[in-house]
Amino acid sequence: MSSVPQHPQLVLEVTTIDTVIKESFPPQVQSTVYGTVPSTGWLQPHLAPYTYVQAPPHGIYKFDFVAFPAQGGAVKVIATIRSILMWPQGALGIRVYASTNAQESLLDSGNVSRAEP
Repeated sequence: MSSVPQHPQLVLEVTTIDTVIKESFPPQVQSTVYGTVPSTGWLQPHLAPYTYVQAPPHGIYKFDFVAFPAQGGAVKVIATIRSILMWPQGALGIRVYASTNAQESLLDSGNVSRAEP
């Protein structure tokens, strides 16, 4: 039997979202999302997408930043964690939720850089 819990939990906080447009056809947008967790040993961080019947009308897709919490023997200290996401085609932005906050990255915000070829 695995010692990893069955369900991931929200990370404590989203601290930064770094977004780049990758040179490809069509162009792809990639974000690296950084956050914190309340102890060492959290596993399999990922961005769990919200389910949409159709694309959101505002073009901003929502994700929960989740991971599997540490099991026994973890040091109770704020630790960093990250996950990488390729944006859905046609997305104008992403909003990422943690247990204490949310952050977003928008294509028109001026904070998106172009990846070097």
